Amino acid sequence: MTDLLALLLILVSVACSTGYSTLIKLSGNRVVLFGAINFFSCLGFLCLMPLVPVLERDVWPILFASVITYNIMLYFISKAYENNDLSGVFPITAAVKFCAVILYAKLIFSESATFYEWVGIIGVAIGIFTQINWRKMLRRDEYMPVFYIVMAGIIGGLQFSLDIYGTRQSTNPFSYIVYAMVLGFPVMLYAVAKYKRKTVELVKNEWRQIIGSALMDNIGYAAILLVMYSLKVLYVVPLSNLSIVAVTCVGLFVLKEPLAQRRIISSFIILVSILLIQFSQISF
Repeated sequence: MTDLLALLLILVSVACSTGYSTLIKLSGNRVVLFGAINFFSCLGFLCLMPLVPVLERDVWPILFASVITYNIMLYFISKAYENNDLSGVFPITAAVKFCAVILYAKLIFSESATFYEWVGIIGVAIGIFTQINWRKMLRRDEYMPVFYIVMAGIIGGLQFSLDIYGTRQSTNPFSYIVYAMVLGFPVMLYAVAKYKRKTVELVKNEWRQIIGSALMDNIGYAAILLVMYSLKVLYVVPLSNLSIVAVTCVGLFVLKEPLAQRRIISSFIILVSILLIQFSQISF
């Protein structure tokens, strides 16, 4: 894969992640929304499955493990949302997931980074952690919500690493990417079983938003997995956090959210760190 194609796919992933996060933020009952989105993802799988080779038998356990970890992650996220909004959940989850994926890349994929790449990686981590409201997080009544958020990040990082591994183990990466569209099948069944009426009403009233969310979620995830198939995790993961910068810009300029100095500083640190990683590939 050429560097230009990889960069374009990363930008597609960032754009899709930004749009998906924005639509999720505008939603009410997110458990119902997750179920509806995954319903359309499963429909997409049924349409695309005949177009790709059958997933190899030895890769199925990886996909099964990813299904389990994905739905455990959604459980922790839904529990976290009971006491926090998206702006409270997202920074901590993103920070923990970022660190977890970097750790898994070292342990599972035995990857190494240059000095400047490590400086950039640490910078991205600092930028993400800067978004966290530490004073609120350390209150005694916030301990359990923080536990749910942190667990969502750890499990989410493991699930993402499993998908990277599954994509690399597949003879055809598109096979795993298409089969991974069924990751949310259990949460879809749960949403229909517990919130059947609400799920039907949501699909009727907001089908455009749901289909758009499903498309952006799957296209963005497919794009980043394709890049991970060819390039090392320690290089791609920091770049994927450009979505945090993009989401911040959308929140400030499109959704007209209150100006938050912490978020602006965080986005600036992340952007500079990513530019350092990019620059190191050319000059060092």
